[in-house]
Amino acid sequence: MAKRSNGAAWWVAAALAALLLVGAGLLFAWSIKKPWLPGYLDLQLRGVWLVYALMSLFASLSTFACLWEARRGRFRWRAEGLVSAAIVAIVCAILLPITVVDDGLHPAAYAKLEGRNLQGARLGSYGFAFANLRHANLTRAWLGYSSFWGADLTDANLTGAKLNHARLWYVRAAGVNLTRANLENALLHAADLRGARLHDADLKNARLDDLGKQVSAHQRAGADLRDADLTGADLRGAALQGAILSGALYDASTRWPAGFNPVKHGAILTSRSHPPRVGSPLV
Repeated sequence: MAKRSNGAAWWVAAALAALLLVGAGLLFAWSIKKPWLPGYLDLQLRGVWLVYALMSLFASLSTFACLWEARRGRFRWRAEGLVSAAIVAIVCAILLPITVVDDGLHPAAYAKLEGRNLQGARLGSYGFAFANLRHANLTRAWLGYSSFWGADLTDANLTGAKLNHARLWYVRAAGVNLTRANLENALLHAADLRGARLHDADLKNARLDDLGKQVSAHQRAGADLRDADLTGADLRGAALQGAILSGALYDASTRWPAGFNPVKHGAILTSRSHPPRVGSPLV
């Protein structure tokens, strides 16, 4: 009688494990296909799908392993089977998600978001490597600590967006609207910002330089700010060595790093802006 009940329990557990495995396989296939849903939830869901699909696969396979051990041991769960399941659970719940944070806590690499309306979206710590964000509306979006390595932000609208500590290396962002954007401590090495609008943008302690000896020769390039609108921008503490400022417009309210002379770097003083802010010296 006990053996029969144990056998029934084993088959029930095996059926549930099979359903879990099938569901995990479908979930994994769905996440690899990279479906994009309306709004910005697609980015959050894709990260969840990918991580938890892998977790489900590992969990279901470990369940099968434990069931096999139980069947070999006359339907008694062996201690080593439970220990192995616990180890797999730890790997899935802790170690696996850590491996996903290599380029942002939420992966969105190669995302196709051209022209999408992501206004006010909370996308902090996302990895937008090589993503297509051309003409996207990211007005007032929170993008702090996100990575945009090689992303295309051409003509994107980032008015009032929060990009503090963001990494924008090698981004293509000609014509991007960064009016009143927060770019404190952002990294903009080799960023193409030609014709960008940075009116009243906060660039305190941002890095727009060419990195000097920190990287290889082919990576030494400052941000390209040709013809950019820097009126009212706050660049105090920003690293501008190697940045290209030819034709960039600034006004009396633009705040530059101490000792920096924008005229020598090709920037042009203009008066078409708001009244100058108090304490905004030109050096």
